Amino acid sequence: MPKNKPTSTFIKTLFGKYNIIFLWQLILTIVFLAEICLVDYYPFVRWEIHPFYLLLGIFALVLLQFIIIRFRIIPEHQIIPYNIVKDKNYLIIILLFLIFCYIFHANGGARFSIDDKKYYSYVKSLVIDGDLDFQNEYKQFGVRDNYHLFHRTKAGRPPNLYPPGSMALWLPFFILIHLLLKAIALFDPGLLTNGLIQSYKNAVGLATIFYACLAFLIIYRMAKDYVKRSLVLVSVLLFILSAFLIYYIIFAPLMSTVCEAFMATLFIFFWLKQSKSKSISLQFIFGLTGGLLIFIRTTLGIFLILPLIDTIKRFFYSKNYKSWSSIKRNLWLSIYLLIGVILGAAPLLMVWKAVYGEWIVSFSRYFPWLTSPYIMQVLFSWRHGLISWSPIILFSLLGLLILTFKHKHIGLGFIAIFLLTLYINSSTTAWHGDGAFGARRFASMACIFSFGLAFFLQWIQSTLGKKGLLIIVIFFSFLIPWNLLLLYQFEENLIIRRALVRPAIMLKNDKTILLKQLPEALKLSFCNIKALSLGIPAKQYQRLKTSRAFAADFHINIGAEDELYIGKNWAEKEFQEDINFRWSLRGFSTLLFSLREPSSYLLVINCWPFSYPNSHPQSITLKINGIRLQAISLQNHLRKYNILIPREYLRIGINEIAIYSAYSMRPSSLSPNPDTRKLSVSFDYFSFKSVKYPQ
Repeated sequence: MPKNKPTSTFIKTLFGKYNIIFLWQLILTIVFLAEICLVDYYPFVRWEIHPFYLLLGIFALVLLQFIIIRFRIIPEHQIIPYNIVKDKNYLIIILLFLIFCYIFHANGGARFSIDDKKYYSYVKSLVIDGDLDFQNEYKQFGVRDNYHLFHRTKAGRPPNLYPPGSMALWLPFFILIHLLLKAIALFDPGLLTNGLIQSYKNAVGLATIFYACLAFLIIYRMAKDYVKRSLVLVSVLLFILSAFLIYYIIFAPLMSTVCEAFMATLFIFFWLKQSKSKSISLQFIFGLTGGLLIFIRTTLGIFLILPLIDTIKRFFYSKNYKSWSSIKRNLWLSIYLLIGVILGAAPLLMVWKAVYGEWIVSFSRYFPWLTSPYIMQVLFSWRHGLISWSPIILFSLLGLLILTFKHKHIGLGFIAIFLLTLYINSSTTAWHGDGAFGARRFASMACIFSFGLAFFLQWIQSTLGKKGLLIIVIFFSFLIPWNLLLLYQFEENLIIRRALVRPAIMLKNDKTILLKQLPEALKLSFCNIKALSLGIPAKQYQRLKTSRAFAADFHINIGAEDELYIGKNWAEKEFQEDINFRWSLRGFSTLLFSLREPSSYLLVINCWPFSYPNSHPQSITLKINGIRLQAISLQNHLRKYNILIPREYLRIGINEIAIYSAYSMRPSSLSPNPDTRKLSVSFDYFSFKSVKYPQ
């Protein structure tokens, strides 16, 4: 025993006092987010570790920490973050953030649709151009509607009918990635830092995911003061996975939807907080969030009904409302609240002045209001109806009634906000939200819906007991696949986005997905790990594995029918002087092929390097299945090069050739050429001829 004591002490010191596991969690998380955000522009692309493996590493370290605590190897109070975060449910939402980030990456990162181009134009124009003139943004992003392209405001600028407030939340992330890319550009000439490359959009997408998860953390923090923690966590997770908001977190993060949800949640948080306190500074912060809520979207000003009711209660219904000291105190509270609202909303007026040449702009002429709102359609229509597309909301609304009986002040305030939001969203001809996924205009109600669902689950538990609650939760869990299948249909255009969708069509599509596409996806999932290591999609790996393997001489024509064999870091196909070719990018590319019976080969490569005046001599080095071959010096013109591959370097099944170039260069760094790709060598073909290799 004494001999093992120093070892045990060392491990406890390393994992406990120095928190080496948490340090590695932090490092892996930073690299994970950097790879997702920077995409192809981070400097160590040759040694890229796929984000999937980084995510697995983070979760493995979390599991290791759990085991250490569970078996009492080290006390919990000595391990970060468990000694900081007292409520472990917060960690679940943080891990959910990482999962959302990976799904966002796997889906191709942030992509433009239609509306989000205008939202993104604000932050890009302000940071990159230093103005709010969207003329160049609309051309760069391919905006097509004539009003935004050709109409001019009093300020002589193109209009932007979309609210500007999202940029207030996106700005820190956008500026951070801009500065980071500026720093990388010092070592990578030609890297464009103009707000157009994918890294900028991905940074904004990660900002959206961050604010979404932060909103859910705040909701959990608030609701657990009224409902049991486990029920709050279940209600938050159910709302995330079975309602419309998840689409805008992952698949459309450049919309303002999540920003509205976050700011409304923050506003409600300060509303509940200031109702228990008479702090003037807190009242000012509360007002500031209210002003920012208007900045995000002017119609969200309806949330100010909550402090308005509080102010009326303080002046006329408090016990000492007639005393001068009480009146004076309430007056100061109201003044600081009003100052906060004005300051929070002031950026909106400045944006309007810069874009429209007016301090106050009315958009009523663009959005005609009706005296007969489409209330039933907004709630129950199969064209993006609130309850028809997200049935979980119905139980949230029932929970709001239960909340009203237990906490009248909060319940009536939430119901008033919901009714006003319902009236506003149903009082326009575009009540369906055009091509929206679900009722996205109710995003600001995320906090209220989660509160309602938590109180509904609490009522079920108190009425039917734990067994009844379990049955209800199991029933609710079936709403998750309903929502995810609907999301899949929407994203894959299996349903018409801008039209009413019949339930029969949805169910028919669900049947096809479950019976045909899901089994295929499960089959591909077994190939996914190996495919990730090769840097190719699982479908390509499956095709390569099941395709007819080469047995003798074979030829791979790069730039022609080569999709099955192309691995990492290749440019798109090009054609020039009767030659099909592709560029190898960033100094590292891979080629894949399957062999039925390996033998020694003479590999003939037809290629030419990217060259420029006074360029260094280019060379390539090949690795066959990780075994290095000799380097080849290249001439500055199209030429064939021969290299021998011994039989023992190859194997039955899939083989990988890794091609390393001595350098890569962006044409944009050498001239006004807009091509920002890091070009290395252009390849025409790889031809394999069986030979007898000398022993």
